[in-house]
Amino acid sequence: MDKNRYSDKLEIQDKQIKKQASIIKYLIGANIILGLTIATNYNREKIVISPQVAPEYKMFVTKGSASDTYLSALSRNVLDLMLNITPENADAQKSAIMDITAPDLRPSLTDKLNKIISSIKENNLSQNFYIENIQTIQGKNIVFVKGELYQYINGDTAAKTPQMYKLTFKVNNYNVQLTDVSLAQADDELLKVQ
Repeated sequence: MDKNRYSDKLEIQDKQIKKQASIIKYLIGANIILGLTIATNYNREKIVISPQVAPEYKMFVTKGSASDTYLSALSRNVLDLMLNITPENADAQKSAIMDITAPDLRPSLTDKLNKIISSIKENNLSQNFYIENIQTIQGKNIVFVKGELYQYINGDTAAKTPQMYKLTFKVNNYNVQLTDVSLAQADDELLKVQ
């Protein structure tokens, strides 16, 4: 009698072990499928930014690139910080521009901006840049911005100069940073390609 009970219990345990083994195999298979899905979609994530004023124009930043619309808006912001300055806001503008500048550009840009700020404060200078045209170079993270630079001394217009700026950005791990800003020429090779 004890042998029969023991055999029954042993048989029940064998069934439970087989059932648990099949469940474990199922879970392993599900984990492999989940792992492959994650691995194939790892770099496909992107952040979508919709500005409140114009939600129909979507901007996005992915792990290694940014939309032309985003770069255009960022270029506008960079030039606003760099070129729309007065003695009162110069230090705040410099601080804000440093936050979006790549680390390797910061030392040289800091030196240039410090010289400009001291000249602005000493001579009561101010300037505004009015954008006329923005052109992004697709796939290169380069933006050309054309406009008029108005410069003032003690509130009186001192100069009005047409300017074109070339801004270069790098996108790394969803972070967009300014790597170069310079005056551009109308005959720049990148403008001819577009």
